Amino acid sequence: MGFLFSFSWSDSTRAEPANPPNPARPFGFLLDVPSAELSADLDEVARLGAGWVRLSGQCGLDWQQVEPVPGRLDWRRTDQCVKAAAQRGLSVMVTVQAANRGYGARRGYVPRNLRALSDFLANAAERYDGDGVADAPGGLIVSVWQIETEVDYPANWPDSPGNYATLFETSYKAIKAGNPNARVAVAGMMSPAGLDKYAKIMNYLDRGLGCDIFDLHWNNTGGGDYRLQRTWRAGHVTLDNYVAEAVGLLGPPRDRTAELWITETSTSDSANPDDNQRTQAAEILKRFVYALRRGASAVAWTGVRDRAGTRQPADYFNRSGLIDAAGQKKLAYYSFALMTEKLSGCDATNLEVVAETANARVYRFDRTTGRENRPIWVLWNDGLSAETFSLRLGSTGPVRITEAVPQAGLRRGAEIRNPSNVFNVKNLQGTPGTLRVNLPPGMPVYVE
Repeated sequence: MGFLFSFSWSDSTRAEPANPPNPARPFGFLLDVPSAELSADLDEVARLGAGWVRLSGQCGLDWQQVEPVPGRLDWRRTDQCVKAAAQRGLSVMVTVQAANRGYGARRGYVPRNLRALSDFLANAAERYDGDGVADAPGGLIVSVWQIETEVDYPANWPDSPGNYATLFETSYKAIKAGNPNARVAVAGMMSPAGLDKYAKIMNYLDRGLGCDIFDLHWNNTGGGDYRLQRTWRAGHVTLDNYVAEAVGLLGPPRDRTAELWITETSTSDSANPDDNQRTQAAEILKRFVYALRRGASAVAWTGVRDRAGTRQPADYFNRSGLIDAAGQKKLAYYSFALMTEKLSGCDATNLEVVAETANARVYRFDRTTGRENRPIWVLWNDGLSAETFSLRLGSTGPVRITEAVPQAGLRRGAEIRNPSNVFNVKNLQGTPGTLRVNLPPGMPVYVE
């Protein structure tokens, strides 16, 4: 393809209704950054066209920080974080840290004073429900509350699975008392190695009947791709098996009430062998679309920009952002923005599997813009050589084919001089109803 895609690019943020999370905007970001850096990251989230954000860690809800002295609550930091997201039209999920020394509640253990925790969370849910009663200034809304994170990681939760279930059940009831419309999520599972621990937790919770969202994390810290993760303790695990086993913890389909979310997914541009900016950019579309295909209702990338950190491997999360430490956009930044541009208005719950062969993946979305409903197909090839796929369009009108990774020859985002001409595109004036699409390996494409 020798054509250039004229990409509509703007540095202005996009503002749309923030609540509840919209199935036509399932693309989000996890942010765990200092409050002073949050606004800059949220500006990028909005420019990238994401629909929601998970505020965790440094910008989540920390009981100790809000109530450092029993009975004395200071909501200013939490108000600031939630307001900053809401101002940019983003739905908000907040992760709760249920530790507070003033009440004898240690990090990673069920609080001894569950009544105090219940009162705190009920107040928080009421404060951020937007009903006009005892609200935060501006009527801020938190749609989803998550109770702790990655409790399969012993450093995060050395306490027992049964005690986490007690913490979750207490928190769930308190949040629902403060805001019956809020949804409550179980702590995200760090990796497939946590399935045994979460099986015990969900058994205590009557197989998930008392939770609204079950969260998985799919970061390739050990290497792999959108379908396969090489974990430190569980060996090679596929996303298909991971999701199937996780969903199995929620009981039989007829009784299942919880949605599946993936609130952390990422790949690196250089931390693992064979990682580079082009492979990272190619993974963007595949990671999000395939997660939706496997049943996730919402998916979030882990962080906007590279950060220094101490996790192992030490450099993975330093290199998994879409903006590097020097502030330069990577190729994946442009691929993410193109994805939201192309799939905006597509209800992910209506994703159609057109084909899944040995190498080809073909999915169709129905995109609504104004009064029009037009399909858009996403295709890629997992093989090692190019393949041709015959796509039945059901129409003989004009067709546009757009590559999902910036032009061949670009190795880094720093090489891009004109963001309005980043992607190769081929326009066809008419087809006989069937289109033969050339799929080079590692290059997802959109067909409209």
